[in-house]
Amino acid sequence: EWGAVVVDDDTCTGCDECVDACPYGMIDLNGHGLAYKCDLCSGDPECVKVCQPQAIVYAVLDEEASHNRIFLMKQQFKEGMAKQKRLSFAHALKGMYG
Repeated sequence: EWGAVVVDDDTCTGCDECVDACPYGMIDLNGHGLAYKCDLCSGDPECVKVCQPQAIVYAVLDEEASHNRIFLMKQQFKEGMAKQKRLSFAHALKGMYG
């Protein structure tokens, strides 16, 4: 119920494999060269499959951790990062559907 795809910044090498693997165009590298993503996929996401250093994992979060992730995503939205993700998604859809 409280699943999320989580990126471990200490393990991420910035290899860019997850960026290429995401069918929705929702992963990008942040200003530090580390993966940043939307956290909305569930189950067996492509980014988790291709991450060789296992910096991206699908984790089942407890309620408190889930609320903390939501808070962080809201903060990133306020900083414009979510808008960048939506634009990237829209661009990917345009490429897929003309």
